[in-house]
Amino acid sequence: MSRARDLADSASVVDPLDGLYGSSSSPIIITVKVATKTASHPYNGDGSSSGYTLNNVESPAIKFGGTDAATSSTEYVYRFDQADSSNSGHPLRFYLDAAKATAFTSGVTTNGTAGSAGAYTQIAVDSETPKILYYQCSSHAYMGNYATVSGSLSFSAGSLRIADTAVTSTGAELNILDGVTSTTAELNILDGVTSTASELNILDGVTSTASELNILDGVTATATEINKLDALSRGSILYGNASGETAILTKGTNEQVLTSDGTDISWSDAGGGGAWSLLKTTTGSSVAEHDMTNCMSDSYYLYMLEGNVRETSGYNFTYPAIRFYTGSSLITSGYTQYHGANQTYGSWSTSGSSGSYLRLAHSNSSMANDGVYMRFWIARPQKGASAGDTNIFLHGAWFGMASSTASAVLTNGGVTGYNNLTGLKIFWNTNGDTPVVNGTMRIWGLATS
Repeated sequence: MSRARDLADSASVVDPLDGLYGSSSSPIIITVKVATKTASHPYNGDGSSSGYTLNNVESPAIKFGGTDAATSSTEYVYRFDQADSSNSGHPLRFYLDAAKATAFTSGVTTNGTAGSAGAYTQIAVDSETPKILYYQCSSHAYMGNYATVSGSLSFSAGSLRIADTAVTSTGAELNILDGVTSTTAELNILDGVTSTASELNILDGVTSTASELNILDGVTATATEINKLDALSRGSILYGNASGETAILTKGTNEQVLTSDGTDISWSDAGGGGAWSLLKTTTGSSVAEHDMTNCMSDSYYLYMLEGNVRETSGYNFTYPAIRFYTGSSLITSGYTQYHGANQTYGSWSTSGSSGSYLRLAHSNSSMANDGVYMRFWIARPQKGASAGDTNIFLHGAWFGMASSTASAVLTNGGVTGYNNLTGLKIFWNTNGDTPVVNGTMRIWGLATS
């Protein structure tokens, strides 16, 4: 159905109300009847086969008086008399559209039942009445036509048309332009904008100044790239990927740091930065050795072994010694050692000794009931080939508290045939018996990076 027919084809019909103004006490009476539509009906072929006649004119386009210079009255009253029996089942009502999607009831009163004596529908028209109304049957489609209101500046949504284009903006929406200081050139920037109303409404409530919004001038980012800013998760950062696109790098794990390989960025475990990490602690009560398994790896390049132990009564030990683990296996042979030591009562040196362990001190046979504090640094500067040997550098000292003896040791040793040391064992070389000691040993690591 053509909307143009509503407002154009009917324009040639003589308006029976043109120039007539009624009042509440003396309304203009329009006699309504129902008859079969003819070819002259504006909606012939649409909806009901019956149509209204007003004062014996088939569904004319009518003109209501509103506020104008001809009278001082503020409203004009029109009564549509439906007493004729042909109106039975066809009550006349007013709408904002021909299809009756929205009823108009302001100033409208009804009386009785259509087709019975005294039945009518009455409308009081003023300057607030919409410029265009439609009179139609409330029970059947397209029986009537439209009415215009003189002097009205009120348009329902879609009833205002500019060059056959319906204006769908509400008055409130159009009033947004009130006070706009933009120039024609500035408003023309909107020409060609393809954003939907929903997308433009995102700007609703924006407090940015023109200068701040102008920062977007020249932005070449795609909508997809800019949308990456939407709800960016906590801790995430934006970066340029290998394709030159904006990408998201999600947050790293606890204590990780942002690193660069000179091309790309990523999260990595924090480097040691000189900080020591406690790797293993063994506390013994009446034990003959301290096992410290699975405490060495490629993650550390320097280890510190330290502890405070005391021999139980009745035993003598001559010096502490050390063996290493590879995996779960204790290495008991293939050790080669070059070392020297200093004591309060003498000095000694050994070259090229080999055996089942590496010594950590000079021999002393008179250390019964002695307590010892020791600290050694173990460096593994070279791991060797996959089937090679491991070179070990030992530097440290121990002090015997009971006998007031001390030893400083500088050792370069190795283990033949092993290149993956994973732990160590401290034990006590004896002077004819098996010592039993109490105390704690700890090993610390300095990270590789």
